[in-house]
Amino acid sequence: NQFQDYRADMGAGKRNLVVRLGRARAVLVYLLLMFVPYAAVVGGVAGGVLSPYTLLALLTLPIAWKAIRTARAHHDDYLKLTPANAATVMVHMLVGVILALAYVLQRVAPLSL
Repeated sequence: NQFQDYRADMGAGKRNLVVRLGRARAVLVYLLLMFVPYAAVVGGVAGGVLSPYTLLALLTLPIAWKAIRTARAHHDDYLKLTPANAATVMVHMLVGVILALAYVLQRVAPLSL
């Protein structure tokens, strides 16, 4: 949401991440923040800390990728950036639900690698 408020925040002296980095570089941070949870899930399963069911969270990768592509293409146009915001919310919601479901599935039908 800081992308849309960039000009207003800058004018008001707010020094949030997008203002400090600029929109183009802030998109790289956004990309990192979108993909780190996926890496954590894969690493957690590979390390035997997380249930293999948590890999179901990877099903949301296409939504995350669409959000990232939109943010990269339209980081200067707040109206065209709105779908990226919606996709980001959807990814966070779905990943949370999937991880909760994975916990339940692991208790009901345990899997191991």
